[in-house]
Amino acid sequence: MKKHLLSIFALLLMAATGAMAQTITVTWNNSDITGRWGETFTKGGVTVTAQRIDFNDKDFAGPGTFTTTLGNFTKIEVTASNNVSGAGWSGDGNKKTWTGNASSVSFSGDFMGFVLFGGGNIKFVFTIEGTTAVNEVKADGAQVAGKKKFFKDGKLVIEDANGNKFNTAGAQMK
Repeated sequence: MKKHLLSIFALLLMAATGAMAQTITVTWNNSDITGRWGETFTKGGVTVTAQRIDFNDKDFAGPGTFTTTLGNFTKIEVTASNNVSGAGWSGDGNKKTWTGNASSVSFSGDFMGFVLFGGGNIKFVFTIEGTTAVNEVKADGAQVAGKKKFFKDGKLVIEDANGNKFNTAGAQMK
């Protein structure tokens, strides 16, 4: 029955009543930033593209751009040695903050996580006004609004009263 209701729920998401935006926070800590030398990094529905990304030193050399498919950024806070500038950016020393409302945010300069530059504890916190959230949904005559709904890695997750998590297709998640 749960699977049936969740499947119907998925079909009715677009027809949801009482839909409202949801604030989503995505955090990248020093240990989250992994990969090979490159120009792009994605985690939790947020992507940064930069002229150069050094994953060993956690350096993001601009110019660069943050993008998200989850909605619009309303705030980006970065703790790292930096010389970043650009529209909407403020702060100095080891903390820069961008405020505004956009799905794409550009920066000039560098965010440097390398320990010799005062880094080692680089941290990005992205506050996003989500474009898809559900307040109340009626499926097959039954209320499923009482179920906890949240985003994980850019996907909607439904949690029942027992803590079981399901995707919108009704499949149980681990």
